[in-house]
Amino acid sequence: MGISSIKKEGNSLTQEEREKLHFFFMTNSKFNFYQIRELLNAENSHFNKKDKDLIFGSRLNYQLSNDEIFGLEWFDMSFEKRKEIWHTLYFFNNQEKLENHARQKWGLEESASRKIAKLTVDKRYAPVSEKAAKNILYFLKRGVNYELSVVLAGVKNSLKKVWDNIEESDIQFIVNRVVNLYRENVRGGFIPKLKEFLIDEMQFSDFQIKKLYRLQAQTLNFSINERFPYGVKEDKEVTDFKNPLLKNALFQTRKIINSLVDKYGTIEEIKAELNTNLKTNKFQRYI
Repeated sequence: MGISSIKKEGNSLTQEEREKLHFFFMTNSKFNFYQIRELLNAENSHFNKKDKDLIFGSRLNYQLSNDEIFGLEWFDMSFEKRKEIWHTLYFFNNQEKLENHARQKWGLEESASRKIAKLTVDKRYAPVSEKAAKNILYFLKRGVNYELSVVLAGVKNSLKKVWDNIEESDIQFIVNRVVNLYRENVRGGFIPKLKEFLIDEMQFSDFQIKKLYRLQAQTLNFSINERFPYGVKEDKEVTDFKNPLLKNALFQTRKIINSLVDKYGTIEEIKAELNTNLKTNKFQRYI
C-alpha cells in the first residue's frame, strides 16, 4: 500500500500529511494502520483502511537508517551516494568482500559493516528505469494513485523539456483532466478517451503517444463481464496453456471470482500479481 492510496474522508491526503507519512514509511519496516491515524492526529476521521491492517514501509531504508548502520545520516546523503550504495548491495554476492567495501569506501565500523553485508535486497525492486521512477514519483507526491501516476509520468516524459515551462495551474489541469477521464471511463473507455484528450487538446503527435508508459500494452476495447465466463470455449482457452500450474490457477481463480460476484455483485477491477520466485511446491499451496 502506498501513501497515495490512503483516503481520509474520501479525499487524498494533503501535501503536509503525505510528507509526514513519507518519513514514517522510510523509517519503519512494517506497522499497523492505526499508527498512521495516530501520526496524523486523526483518531476520529474516516479512512479507507482498517486500524489492524498491516502496512509495509521501506524495509531497506529502515535498515540502512538504523543507528547500527548509517543512522538518520542516511537521509542526508546525496541521491547519487545512496544510489551507489544500493547498487553495491544489489550486485555484490560475496559477503566478505561487501564487508571490506563498506569499511573502506563508506567508512563504516566493523560491526556496522557486518550488519550491512547481511542485508538482502529484493531483486524484484526497480522494475522501471530510474528516469521513469522519477517521473512516476513526481505524481505520487501530488497524491495521484500509482496506476494514474504511470500514465501521467508518460505524458511528462513525452513532453520532455516543454514540461519544465508549463505553469503550475496548467499542470494541475492536466492531472485533474486525466484523473476525471479515468473516473468517467473506468469501464473500458479510458485509454481511447485519454488519447483523444492528448491529441485534440494537447496536440500530441503519434510519436509522443508512443512514448507513453504502458499505453501501447493496454487493451483499447474491452467490456466488463458480470461474471467470469465459463463453458466449452472458455475451458479450451485455459487448457490450451501448457503450464499445468497456470491452468490450475486460472480455473481456481474463475471459481473464486464467480463466487464473489454471486455474493457481492459485479467486480469492476481486479489487480493480480504472480510471485514467480515461489517454488513449485509452495505455489501449489496458494492455489
